[in-house]
Amino acid sequence: MPTGGTRAQGTHPAPRSLRPASRKTSLRIASCLARIWIQAEVKSVRGGSNLLMTPDQAAAELGVTKRVLMDSYRRWGIPYVKVGKHVRFRTRDLHNWVDARVQGG
Repeated sequence: MPTGGTRAQGTHPAPRSLRPASRKTSLRIASCLARIWIQAEVKSVRGGSNLLMTPDQAAAELGVTKRVLMDSYRRWGIPYVKVGKHVRFRTRDLHNWVDARVQGG
């Protein structure tokens, strides 16, 4: 007869590394993996991707700050997509916009 505990003899809780992750942790991991995948796609695909970039990613691609991009994208005529209330930039549209402005080449 086991003494002092309610756990059946010979059973132990699963080690922490084998327990299922919490929903919050799973979402955080999925978000990080998606961000890594998007960054890899943005760097490897030139001109033909329908991938949507966040303003941070688009600003980095253009070499400006997010603030400058968000203040100027309409005035500059950069094509954008609204996803709910969020502004996104399609990779190929951004690259085509840059290519259309190349001068002296």
